[in-house]
Amino acid sequence: MSFRIGIDTGGTFTDVTLVDTRTGRYSRVKTPTTPEDLSTCFIEGIQRGIRAAGAEPELVDSIFHGTTFTTNLILEQRFSRLGLIVTDGFRHMLEIARQTVPGDLGDISTWIKPERPVPLENVEVVTERVNAAGEVLVDLDEEQVRQIAHRYRSKGIESISISLLHSYANSAHEIRIRDIFKKEYPECFVSISSEVLPEFREYERTTTTLINSFVVPYIWRYVEQIEARLREAGIRNHLYIMKSSGGSISAREAARKPIYTALSGPAAGVIGAARVCAVAGHENLITFDMGGTSTDICLVEKGLPRATTDGRISAYPIKIPMLNVVSIGAGGGSIAWVSPGKALRVGPQSAGAQPGPACYDKGGTDPTITDANLVLGRISSSLLGGEMKLNRSNAELAVSKLGDALGLSAVDAAAGILEIATLNMINGVRQVTTRKGRDPRDYTFVAFGGAGPLHAWKVAELLGIRKVIVPAMPGVLASLGLLFTDLREDHVCTFIQREQEIDLERLNELFTGLEREATESLLREGVPIDKILIQRSVDIRYAGQAYEVKVEAPAGPYSQREINVIVSRFHAEHENLFGYNYRDKQTIEIVNLRVGSVGLLDKPRLVQVESGNAEPPAPDCVRKVLFYADTGFVECPVFTRTRLKANNVISGPAVIEEYDSTTLINIGKKATVDKFGDLIII
Repeated sequence: MSFRIGIDTGGTFTDVTLVDTRTGRYSRVKTPTTPEDLSTCFIEGIQRGIRAAGAEPELVDSIFHGTTFTTNLILEQRFSRLGLIVTDGFRHMLEIARQTVPGDLGDISTWIKPERPVPLENVEVVTERVNAAGEVLVDLDEEQVRQIAHRYRSKGIESISISLLHSYANSAHEIRIRDIFKKEYPECFVSISSEVLPEFREYERTTTTLINSFVVPYIWRYVEQIEARLREAGIRNHLYIMKSSGGSISAREAARKPIYTALSGPAAGVIGAARVCAVAGHENLITFDMGGTSTDICLVEKGLPRATTDGRISAYPIKIPMLNVVSIGAGGGSIAWVSPGKALRVGPQSAGAQPGPACYDKGGTDPTITDANLVLGRISSSLLGGEMKLNRSNAELAVSKLGDALGLSAVDAAAGILEIATLNMINGVRQVTTRKGRDPRDYTFVAFGGAGPLHAWKVAELLGIRKVIVPAMPGVLASLGLLFTDLREDHVCTFIQREQEIDLERLNELFTGLEREATESLLREGVPIDKILIQRSVDIRYAGQAYEVKVEAPAGPYSQREINVIVSRFHAEHENLFGYNYRDKQTIEIVNLRVGSVGLLDKPRLVQVESGNAEPPAPDCVRKVLFYADTGFVECPVFTRTRLKANNVISGPAVIEEYDSTTLINIGKKATVDKFGDLIII
């Protein structure tokens, strides 16, 4: 007997799912996140999960961890004791940045330039120069580097980034600078751009490396803390951390390049939703993960989540492989407030786990989405199987104060809070659908997270989406998704050549080298060679474009035939994304070569529930719930989800409650339980 654990630390709750690898039995727990020390909620969640499963610590085989820690560090922008070394002449690279203004309007008059991650006085230049072909034009001044190391030591700089011009083509100077720092200032954390992001485009490579340098000390110490606490608890097996791309990596490797874990929590939820729905026969999805702090939305097509390498966290471009997740500052703990112009606003500020919503009775007084749901009868005053009691009076008081400022009753104010939050979520869905040329009505809406099933009905209704799925164990689906991940490493190199001028010998040589690196990285993780899957892709553009399209590439070696296949795929994907292509009209240009190595892991199977007929069990009680402000409260039967059987049909209006979430079935809708316990709402 052995157990595998998935643990996802969010802004409000830490979710844990355990699976007995022999029987396939799942256990789940939720525990409040402890933002003052995340290692505390981590180990408490693990230990509670082990007790819930009736297991022993020594039976734990592996732990897969997803966290928003990296993302929160970036969003808080608490930059300090950070240094940057660049090629002489490029000291103001961060000021120059790009000529394009981020955002939909591109309006320079309304754009506020982001804070520099590193102050100008901490930017050092070195004498050296490499050209785009990787040829050394000016040798590195090593004595100058030693002097920089001494200056950084005297300033107390804790972590530095090295981003030299064209280092993606020749990393020798960056590596040498790091070696000098190891000798002159060994306690300093050093990130080099040729390892973090070996691609062209100096600005994006520099910002990505800088953000990596910023979070390295925090994540390194966090990994050391949780590993120490696992050892104290008698757990000494493998610890993996989820990457933004949807694969996992060893905790130590994640601590070295933590920027790759920036969206690990949201990615885990998408992987879980895609896996659960694929098994049940649903492949084209909009995943809707609403937790206590935010709502994360992603598009899944043919069972595969949409991915990107042009992400952005806060105001900073982060060019790493990641699932294309859009995060909205609307979660159960999002605070409702009144603007100076007397307009109702919701979020992005969150009450978090401490003090939490007013109804948590932990000192919070601001009205939140959770308080509004309690006032409207949509959730019970007892959550997590009775572990968490909610104070309805506190919720009504907080919402009433907001209503007084707007001239509204407590009920109308609560309804307004949820209406504003719903519109924010709809905007998030449109970012991954209509803005990408996709009609949301063509997809199935998959709701999970502690609050997702509570709000899905309204979001789907306003978007015209016909089918909603609420998977089994929706409130801990991200931690379940961690159990479905494989190990993954991503490698890239820049190779800019036009279609008719491609050096096939060099192309094959570079791909072979990338595949060797990718394979060796997983072999070091202990993955057997027969469990390693290699995936090739190429970033391509029409000559003159400022962006690329990633397309899958066949296995090598390459002749002109394989190049023609790649080019044809590019034309098709460009039309798929943008509605047009320039086939036979415009020169094609290869930009980056990519290799992903996947270490295939055994996946736990999904357990089927007991079969029944259409008639559901008798409801546990009846509760008054407000769906629409103009129709008032309606009486709803309340069902316990664990009592439902496959084929049961529940007609709305109804409430379905379970340990980790609550699902609302709207008036006129029906929820059918499938063989895996998922709710199919039509």
